[in-house]
Amino acid sequence: MSYIQDLARKFDSGEIETEMLMNTGNNDCHKILTQVKGIGTWIVDMFLLFCLKRQDVLPLADLGVRRGFQKFFNLPALPQPEQMLHLAKNWEPYRSVGTWYMWRMAASSIQ
Repeated sequence: MSYIQDLARKFDSGEIETEMLMNTGNNDCHKILTQVKGIGTWIVDMFLLFCLKRQDVLPLADLGVRRGFQKFFNLPALPQPEQMLHLAKNWEPYRSVGTWYMWRMAASSIQ
């Protein structure tokens, strides 16, 4: 409950505004929203993908995306964030599409 209250306080005080989030880049959204108690990078990535419909989001902390990378790129272990960024470099500025495919890959029976 304290997480929701902290978020509400920040909106009520004007520290965070809807317009601000809609008009700022992904990195700045991360900086702003992770200041709220209980909001981490994964939640911000999901907010960027599903609420703001951003086209260039690669949730590096998402286990499904990591598993998709492992399967798609035939990696021996789950990739680390730096490796994922390197492998997805050519996907910019549409890494959100790659994210969807990695989720599908992780959920598939393809080995």
